[in-house]
Amino acid sequence: MAPWLLSEGQTRRTFKKDNRKIKYRRYKVHRRTNAALMTFAGLLVLPLLLASTSPEPNDPMTDSVVEVKMVDKSATEFAFEPAKIEVQRGQTVRFVMTGVMPHNVEFRETPEGSELTEIRMGPFLVQQGQTYDVVIDDRFSDGEHAYVCTPHEFMGMTGKITVRSAADR
Repeated sequence: MAPWLLSEGQTRRTFKKDNRKIKYRRYKVHRRTNAALMTFAGLLVLPLLLASTSPEPNDPMTDSVVEVKMVDKSATEFAFEPAKIEVQRGQTVRFVMTGVMPHNVEFRETPEGSELTEIRMGPFLVQQGQTYDVVIDDRFSDGEHAYVCTPHEFMGMTGKITVRSAADR
């Protein structure tokens, strides 16, 4: 156990090793430290338990939030995973930062009738776990909407959102 988590005990003991007297100190764990460690361990295990008990989605088109990860595959290769998704109006596409390099979402090609003025270019996400949500609403017309990460487009970080109406399913 790390020494900064322990406090020095009151007793000292000696023992012989190779005909030398060696002193050592006995350490005891603080009750607060023990509680903190148990809480930390619980926080690590809880998401695993929740993930294992959550039901598998039967149909990705019925989920209200579709997650797209922004991934650093290597120092020169970046990607959206999955790169192609299909959604309906009313769903949310959540872009999740998982890498260390800053990423954003910029819609480059949209079908006629789409009006993505203020969301055409999203903010740069710079910390792991940050998210950017895009609600698929009337601003998105049916069809393919191509998007890129502006600084990493030339490194292959591109994707497509296909918007389908409920009748097209």
